[in-house]
Amino acid sequence: MEHHGVHIFGCYGRRFALDPENVEVSELGEPNLRKMEQGDVSSRAIRAYQKALDNATDPPPVASSLEFENITDIALLVSQECNLRCVYCYADGGRYDSGGYMKEETALQSVDWLIQHSGDQERICIRFYGGEPFLKFDLIKKVVNYSKRRAEEVGKRIHFCVTTNAVLLNAESINFLKENNIDVVVSMDGPKDIQDMQRPCVNGEGSYEKTVKQVRSLLKVRPETFARATVYDDSPKEKVIEGLREIGFKTPLLTHISGSMFLESSAKQDDDKLMSLIEQEGESFLKNLRDRNETYFNQGRIAVMWGRMIRQAMELFISSSKKTIHCSAGRWYVAISCTGEIYPCHRLVGVENEKIGNVFENALERDAYRAGPLPHQEKCQSCFARYVCAGSCFHDNLTATGSIYETDEIWCSLVRRTVEYGAAIAGSLTQEDKTFLQSQECIPTESACPLDLF
Repeated sequence: MEHHGVHIFGCYGRRFALDPENVEVSELGEPNLRKMEQGDVSSRAIRAYQKALDNATDPPPVASSLEFENITDIALLVSQECNLRCVYCYADGGRYDSGGYMKEETALQSVDWLIQHSGDQERICIRFYGGEPFLKFDLIKKVVNYSKRRAEEVGKRIHFCVTTNAVLLNAESINFLKENNIDVVVSMDGPKDIQDMQRPCVNGEGSYEKTVKQVRSLLKVRPETFARATVYDDSPKEKVIEGLREIGFKTPLLTHISGSMFLESSAKQDDDKLMSLIEQEGESFLKNLRDRNETYFNQGRIAVMWGRMIRQAMELFISSSKKTIHCSAGRWYVAISCTGEIYPCHRLVGVENEKIGNVFENALERDAYRAGPLPHQEKCQSCFARYVCAGSCFHDNLTATGSIYETDEIWCSLVRRTVEYGAAIAGSLTQEDKTFLQSQECIPTESACPLDLF
């Protein structure tokens, strides 16, 4: 329910007033209602609610132009081929509509391009991606060695990451990851039955047995390795999380399936079931907070995607901070295809209309990504979730509506509910709750007085 810009909603059996422009929330229980009747307007959300009926105003427009940062992070698609055939893959079997492998000349030029476009930024990052990047392990080794030498020459610090299905890992590649301090994300969907069904090999065989031994070897030397699991076709999230933790992952991160720009019919999930999952996760979040469940919060890395979104919303309402850019795509992060073409992010590789440059050329046409979707959509301007969602993902918008700017209304309804849960929790926290969440790195520790020097 909207009252002239202030959103009134119910959560956990209580009523709340959400002031989107100031990113504040207050519970509208009996004490606050009495405060309002007595003229106590110490909370901006309550004040906005009290004055809404008499002082209706339109929200100010969202800034439509923001300065670009230097490019500091790239996804390097050394392989646009894959040895698995995941049933939900948005990238057409890892081929991104074209397929192929990156040449050494292109890879090394990409490193030089990154160093040039990082400007005066000291830290840069290369993320090896695919397809399956370990199909080009020899090239990865050359890129790492060249990048470290070039970074040292220009006084920069370089960091490496890789996302892999782990099937091709062996003693040599695992030792290389360890020796070069390369962060690893393993795409794996849980226990054997789910992994084999959702992530078969090219020949149709299951991939679990081809993966689990290598993963366990990897975790011995890189125990902080993340697991990224895609929940698909009613896969029970508890079973997925348990299966990944049994293998040895400390940090399983679950996400939802994504639409594809390359397939006429891509994987989809039931919207009513997704809303039900959000409701379940909202209740689970509060219960685990009250129970002080450190495993659930996992130093801010909540396993279930909806729980992570609730946490992010909660944090913004606690700090009254506005999020106006959904992600770093096209700003300080870009993806480079196996042929050297530059795209705003790895999910948009191969989408011809979204190409923004080439590593063999200096021009970078990224004006379309300057401010994100938020200022381009009229419906976003008046949405109470606008400074948490920030207009959603360019790729998700494109696959759902045909425009990088236009959000999908069904997705919007799901996001709005996660924002309500996050706001409700933010408006209900005790000091003990905040202390626990700070210990779990779910909200920032309050800044010390600037005069406290020690």
